[in-house]
Amino acid sequence: MDSQGIKTKLQSVIVAEQDVLRLQGQLEHLQHLEQTINEPQSYSDLKAEQLAKINKHKQLYRAAQRIIDSLLISKHGQHDPEKTRACKTILAERYLHGKGWSEIARLINYSERQAQRLHGVALEAAAKAAQRKKKI
Repeated sequence: MDSQGIKTKLQSVIVAEQDVLRLQGQLEHLQHLEQTINEPQSYSDLKAEQLAKINKHKQLYRAAQRIIDSLLISKHGQHDPEKTRACKTILAERYLHGKGWSEIARLINYSERQAQRLHGVALEAAAKAAQRKKKI
């Protein structure tokens, strides 16, 4: 998987999170209906379907978290802990929490431009890590 593939996978977490919130709202509505009327079979089916979607989205979130957690940035062949921390923060805040560039830059104490550059570095490192993992 290349860096664009990693980015696409991480972006899907934001969409999934929004979907989970929508589905949870629908589930709450269905639970209210269950309490007020006898539960028709169609409500049970819909509830099971929504719970399955929520579980799928949770798996996607955990997969994205594993990608971020496994990230290691090297500088001149040696691990760079400061850059690694910044890159992990960028990916987590951008794709798991949906934050914008100005807020991310403020969190890592970098300019927006530097944060965006590091974002590219992080995606490349994640893509390389994914390639190494496939070879194992």
